[in-house]
Amino acid sequence: MRINNRDGNEMNVNSDHQAEVNALNSNELQWHARHKKTAFSVTGTTDTLTAAKIPVVYIENTSSDKDLVIYSVVAQTAAEAATLGVVTIYWSQDLGLTCTGGTATVPVNLNTGSSKAAEATCLNSTPTLSVAGSEIGRIYAKANSEIISIDNGQAVTLAPGGTWSINYTTTGTAGVATAAVYFYLRDVIE
Repeated sequence: MRINNRDGNEMNVNSDHQAEVNALNSNELQWHARHKKTAFSVTGTTDTLTAAKIPVVYIENTSSDKDLVIYSVVAQTAAEAATLGVVTIYWSQDLGLTCTGGTATVPVNLNTGSSKAAEATCLNSTPTLSVAGSEIGRIYAKANSEIISIDNGQAVTLAPGGTWSINYTTTGTAGVATAAVYFYLRDVIE
């Protein structure tokens, strides 16, 4: 059986009188890339590692009316000289910090058909941590070049003016750390 609504659209109904529907499932990043054209990626690589906590990518939400949601991070080291798998070497995320220096980098819109720019300041190439933030999580790498994937589940949200960074803390003095960060902008939710 078919039912027509007042707009002329049809809906199938099965023999048990249940509507037959189809649904398309996508994650928030895909949805914002496709429908809002406000999903972005930014990458960063440190200068040579030093024995310290090093911001690899720093992001500040510069929008006055949109939240910036950190969706996920993929991070890795190369030629790390320190022994990994110890409590003094780890990846971490911080909120509310301030960084200076480094290199400004422009996030790439994940929808190639969009010319929308991210309303964010992004720094890489070892920006200097000038005001510490609040750490919200750590992951300990077990081996050099291990790929670390962090899925924030849309839980890390930067209100207008908010800041975030992915950091690498090491005791080593050789190699580099690199990270790719995926985020999207959405209307501020009250």
